[in-house]
Amino acid sequence: MKGKWQKLEKWLEENAPRVLATLNPPASVAKIAEVEARFKVLFPPSVRESYLLHDGQPTLSWGLFGGSRFMSLDDVVDQVNMLIEIEKECHFGDFDPSLMIPVIDQNHSGDFYYVENSANNAETELIEWWHEEPTRDVKADSFLAFFDDFLNQVEAGNYVFHIFEPQRFSNDPEEYGLLKKAEFERMQTDKQVSVEREIINSEVVEQSDGKTTYIVSYREIH
Repeated sequence: MKGKWQKLEKWLEENAPRVLATLNPPASVAKIAEVEARFKVLFPPSVRESYLLHDGQPTLSWGLFGGSRFMSLDDVVDQVNMLIEIEKECHFGDFDPSLMIPVIDQNHSGDFYYVENSANNAETELIEWWHEEPTRDVKADSFLAFFDDFLNQVEAGNYVFHIFEPQRFSNDPEEYGLLKKAEFERMQTDKQVSVEREIINSEVVEQSDGKTTYIVSYREIH
């Protein structure tokens, strides 16, 4: 993983240095062992090696992976603990939160990608957790495969640096990360065709059944 991360870091240095600066320093071997022992799991090799290079990104970062954040080990612990508590009430069925290792936070609202406990030092699948409707949605054969594909897409020019609209969870006036180029181009097109609307008249109409209807007239501003 070291060589793959170095390639990504080089690209970030040249194209998105502010995203590069969000990557945390390495986690220690002891810290990884502590997390593994706490939940009685073993990290897949690619995940372990990645944390030995960077202990994720800050909690309020928009993230490295196309707007999704590489989670720090502290965030991993917090997320698993929360899932264990939720499972006590909701019962996830086939899911065992203590064997789930969240690694990529998707949107700051409880959705993430996780890998599972590694047996015999083997890679495990990268799976999406959607908090509203948990299903075992496999996104890649492993974190290694996911990272390889992401790196290939980045080097092919399919990601761009983007400043996002500030969100309510952050006090930072600017939030930035990588965004898929196709998504960026779609957003730019939407901006070009969008129009503003100005209210020019409004009235309240009382109907015979006692209900009230509000009629609002707009003027488009191109």
